[in-house]
Amino acid sequence: MQKTTYLLITILIMHLITIANITIFNGDWNGIVMAVNTVLLVLAFGLVLPIKNKKKVNN
Repeated sequence: MQKTTYLLITILIMHLITIANITIFNGDWNGIVMAVNTVLLVLAFGLVLPIKNKKKVNN
């Protein structure tokens, strides 16, 4: 997969979690949703940035 695909999938998951929190739980789980979204974003950048740096070193 391309590195942008990882970021787009992560953004999609983050939005779905936020929508579920608003519609199903009436925003009661805002802290948990923010923590999960932060972890997902850090993991996505962790997958993308080493790939980018690795390609720069090989070229």
